[in-house]
Amino acid sequence: MDSEPLFNWLYDYMKKWNGHPHWGKVNKLSTAELHELYPQIARFLEIRKNMTQIMCL
Repeated sequence: MDSEPLFNWLYDYMKKWNGHPHWGKVNKLSTAELHELYPQIARFLEIRKNMTQIMCL
């Protein structure tokens, strides 16, 4: 079963209510949309990058 139409509908519906997708779920957010929904995403990405480097040592 193709779930893309359902996800497209759900994305449009939830956007009206300022819904935020779960990080582990499929989403079609652009970089600009992510930065709008999560104002501190740049900080999160930097922390994730640093943690990844530490965990790989």
